[in-house]
Amino acid sequence: MTVGRWIAGAIAALSAMASAAAAQEAYVRVVDVGAGLCVIAHTPDGYDLLYDAGFRGGYCAQAVGEIVGDDHIELVILSHSDADHIGELDEILAANSADTIIHTGSERETIAYREAMDAIGRAAAAGSTIINLANTPDADNDGINDEIGSVYELGDARVEILAGWHEWDLALSDAGEVPSDSERRNAISIVVRYTYRGRSVLLTGDTIGRRIDDSALACRDAERWMTRPGAPSLQSNVLIAPHHGANNGGSACFLAAVDPDYVVFSAGHDHMHPRQQAAERARAQGVAWSRMFRTDRGDDERDASHNAPHQREWGRARMAGNVDPPGDNNIEICLGASARVRYRASSAWCGQPGASQ
Repeated sequence: MTVGRWIAGAIAALSAMASAAAAQEAYVRVVDVGAGLCVIAHTPDGYDLLYDAGFRGGYCAQAVGEIVGDDHIELVILSHSDADHIGELDEILAANSADTIIHTGSERETIAYREAMDAIGRAAAAGSTIINLANTPDADNDGINDEIGSVYELGDARVEILAGWHEWDLALSDAGEVPSDSERRNAISIVVRYTYRGRSVLLTGDTIGRRIDDSALACRDAERWMTRPGAPSLQSNVLIAPHHGANNGGSACFLAAVDPDYVVFSAGHDHMHPRQQAAERARAQGVAWSRMFRTDRGDDERDASHNAPHQREWGRARMAGNVDPPGDNNIEICLGASARVRYRASSAWCGQPGASQ
């Protein structure tokens, strides 16, 4: 065999090995829907999770079409009823069937909520199993519905339900520190850990654990409950940051329990998310700046010098005067022998459908 043929054969073998390794990785995309959340996870054997459904503009629905190859989603979880988390559900369920749909059942007087509930009703009529936390039993009368602690097997992937409520139990908040109405709507978020081959992503919706102007060490509400003594482990390689990087989520106690290698902020040009202090708390936990990602990369929402420290948008990679549009900063996660995160590019990643488009 000539040296050239040997080298060519070796390169081909290495390429085949790399392809085989990629085929054993789960693919997760945090879709840039602007100010909202849509996460899609897909295993090599074709099992899919949709966690939240974006806001508007079709970005979440388009990504579902790219990634879900058979128009069938095994598990849909809606963290809570805010419009920026359920806005495209109607469009998605019109094009895809679903085995199981889990939601809080918390009612809202919004068009997005009515459309989402109508879509869930049609899915139920078509055979989907609907789990509404408003109707989930509490067999031991501890105030926690029995859905918490459930595990869903999606092929070789596992989805663990770690928190979630139909309505917020004020007994779980600090005495004298009652959350506002909007904070209560966020605190009920269904929090799940998605695990594939020992690597995990923690999906947190808009869960909260602080008040916006609290000290760095504050630990409250749902995040405190999830870090209570004896609670299931939260440790995950990748954290999808609570509440888009708002300063009332991502408390120090919660970050310490998750101990992530990467943090992803799903944010848009709205609400000054992610906040500088939220990013700084992640950095204090040991997450390198280079391992923090944001779907509003380069956004310059407001001059930081005009705001109090707890109000400032994270300034890393800010481009002066930039109003970041949705759709241009999708984030991809591979889970397998390791966990890897990057901004979506034209090259294939994880060997999954849609990863090279």
